[in-house]
Amino acid sequence: MGEYKVSLIVPCYNIDSIDFKEVNPFYNMVESIVNQSFGIENIEVLFVDDCSTDNTKSVLNDLSEKYPSFHPIFLEKNSGRPSIPRNVGIDNASSDYIMFLDQDDFMDSECVEKLYDEITCNDVDFVKSNYSIVMGNNVLNYDTGKNERLVIKPKSEDMIYLVSHFIWGSIYNRDFLNKYSIRFPDTQAEDNLFLSKCYNFTEKDIISLNDYYSIKYTANNNNSLSHSFDLKQIDDYENIFEETTDSFIEYNQSNKFVSLNIERYIIILIGSLLRSNESFKIKKSMVKIIKKYILKFGKYDVSLPLKWNIFSFLIKHEFSFVIHISSKIINTLFENPLFIRLFRNNDYDN
Repeated sequence: MGEYKVSLIVPCYNIDSIDFKEVNPFYNMVESIVNQSFGIENIEVLFVDDCSTDNTKSVLNDLSEKYPSFHPIFLEKNSGRPSIPRNVGIDNASSDYIMFLDQDDFMDSECVEKLYDEITCNDVDFVKSNYSIVMGNNVLNYDTGKNERLVIKPKSEDMIYLVSHFIWGSIYNRDFLNKYSIRFPDTQAEDNLFLSKCYNFTEKDIISLNDYYSIKYTANNNNSLSHSFDLKQIDDYENIFEETTDSFIEYNQSNKFVSLNIERYIIILIGSLLRSNESFKIKKSMVKIIKKYILKFGKYDVSLPLKWNIFSFLIKHEFSFVIHISSKIINTLFENPLFIRLFRNNDYDN
């Protein structure tokens, strides 16, 4: 299409005002882009600013002067989520291939090169890779259950080995996204609906580099650890998860893949409930919303880890007070790194 081989889309908001205990990872993220073995001159970097209120505009303009392939886009109205900035980025991309990165994460130096080589040499719609979670001095590698390079047939049971719930660490054919109008919904859990359309619509093999940890996902900032979920967010999650699960069933995804995603959605819903600081009255409403999802898809072979199965039982029987007290205890402990390791693992990561 244009002079660039890959368009990398980075939603931004108040990058100069994020409360981090150490170095603002935005600048580590920029460095990881500049140091790509693929060559920064081959990467169109679209920083889409969601109407920041701090010095973000000046920072992005300075970067664009320093690096000609950096192109800031400034939205006139704040959307409050990365969905609209990502969609604007897709619509403004000039290359054949699309990648995404968040403002506080960073890429391995060979990330773009490896993913670009895979998608161009194998003529597929998208390629995925694995990621690590950074928490202070700890780095946790995500375990897919099959940590090797996989070529997966669409709709097959092997799709259970996909790193299925994040859109970064992947590369997408822009024509494929446009053909099926695959964009992000303006709601919570936007990655899930975007990816479900990719999984449902592709007719080509899916390449998943499960042995390549291309992205380091930053989880050691105050926002990541102490984020509290409100009633609307829980409702948005449930609606997206229900729509996504229904789509997997409609497009005849394997029962194992459907069950695995139901398990993950239940865990995310319960985890979000437990991390909420809302009142007991609000949490009672949250319990009813999550109960709806659990009961609707309870016929599938869902096998939750013990700690989540206990909370699922409490929700199904609406023991809201027990959940409310548990939530208060969890939120008190959530700054403890050992406790975070228990709740930020392969069972639950949102």
